[in-house]
Amino acid sequence: MVPNIDLILVALLYGTLVAGILIAVVVVVLAGLVLGFAAGLFSIIAMDSCIVFQLLSWRFDLVKADVELGLLLLLCTVLRCGVSASSALRPWAERGVRASVEAARRARILLS
Repeated sequence: MVPNIDLILVALLYGTLVAGILIAVVVVVLAGLVLGFAAGLFSIIAMDSCIVFQLLSWRFDLVKADVELGLLLLLCTVLRCGVSASSALRPWAERGVRASVEAARRARILLS
């Protein structure tokens, strides 16, 4: 029987957990870098194509205005959903704060 096998197994599990978390963080960072690179590449391609195709540049201006309007509408929708969600969660948060204040009072009374 190996002495301290339980400690060795706990250390192995802990090391595996830390390595898994580090790998997940690296994967997320690399995915972000790849997505950022792709977005930059596509924006450069769009800008260059606008310069190359001067005949169609007025169409790009129309599309740009439509895209800006769409993004503004999307932003308004997200903000409206966020405000309604925060309004719906406000009583729940206040109840939680009230309960934690009462628990702190009871604990202070019990300890004193």
